[in-house]
Amino acid sequence: MACRWCYTTSRLTRWEFCDIPHCGVDSTPLLDGMNHTVTHRRQCGSRSLSQADYRGDIAFSANGNKCDKWAYSQAARKNGHTPRNFPSACLVGNFCRNPDLSQPQPWCYLSDGTTALCDVPDCKDCGTESHQKDDCRGIKSVTTSGKTCQPWSSKFDQLDMSSQTVEGNGKILQWGLEANFCRNPFSLRETVWCFVDENSTAWECCLVEDCQGDSSALRANPTCGSFAYSQRDYRGSVNVTASGRTCQAWSSQTPHAHKHSPLNLVSEGLEGNCCRNPTGKSLAWCFTTDEDQHFEFCDVPFCEQDPQIPESTDCGTLALRQRDHRGDVNQTESGLACQNWLSQEPHPHSFLPEQHASSGLEGNKCRNPDRSEKA
Repeated sequence: MACRWCYTTSRLTRWEFCDIPHCGVDSTPLLDGMNHTVTHRRQCGSRSLSQADYRGDIAFSANGNKCDKWAYSQAARKNGHTPRNFPSACLVGNFCRNPDLSQPQPWCYLSDGTTALCDVPDCKDCGTESHQKDDCRGIKSVTTSGKTCQPWSSKFDQLDMSSQTVEGNGKILQWGLEANFCRNPFSLRETVWCFVDENSTAWECCLVEDCQGDSSALRANPTCGSFAYSQRDYRGSVNVTASGRTCQAWSSQTPHAHKHSPLNLVSEGLEGNCCRNPTGKSLAWCFTTDEDQHFEFCDVPFCEQDPQIPESTDCGTLALRQRDHRGDVNQTESGLACQNWLSQEPHPHSFLPEQHASSGLEGNKCRNPDRSEKA
């Protein structure tokens, strides 16, 4: 999940994520009267349910207007769309929801009392073959041989992630590893799969349909990337990472070899060394020209209006990649003390408070100035 991090005071470990809770994460049924529950916030919605199972943090309409809070909206109260009347619909904050299936997709009230549809990613029951079906977000949990899949949460430490850095709930956000549904995290296999043995790393493939058409044919945005599509629609010219590293050309295999060739992914806009998101990560990114840094995220603006960052909070909002967190945690998940943001020892860096004034880089507290995956 997108969280906070810090440089550490250990010379052996440059940086680590911090253990910061997400704001408002809960576990609720999909809909009143349904027995399938959301054990983690779904970052997409099933079309077969009019996306009523969506539990993400998108809080803007498709036109970019900020949603009004369900609990405070006079129009919502007048029409009966309240948390009390729809206890299972997760009407918290101002997040897009579809509590009564009155619309084909999640929606929200605006400040003027009108309603507007939201642009929420689709939990597809199919998978795009050119992407090794890693975009499948269905609820199939049985392999081709009929074996029941094991819960992903019990197998996180057994995933072969190679150089990937996303951990814990980050896998849930980025690859949809909810419950025991068939997935293909990090495109590790040729198709969707799951673990099948509680006591070993045995796994089997699942059978899901190929998506018809190219799911990545999104409306190109030359100046920004949509949160709803994890900035996969960005087609701008930013070619440096958030930390200032130069991006490696997508057509190049040095210094980092990879399979994301412009010839193989013709619809992903892999032009030159510009930041893109061809793999479904949470933000636009690129391989770097630094031999010691495989890839990094880029500082590409969101197309949606950026909510105001609160002055203080003990949690972090998922939709903002916890950039709104202003708590006092100053050690990493493994217990290492954080390095002061003003200090260049033991690790020199470019994230200085005066250059990132809106990121709250106070003392040695965990923050997320580069919109990293996890803090």
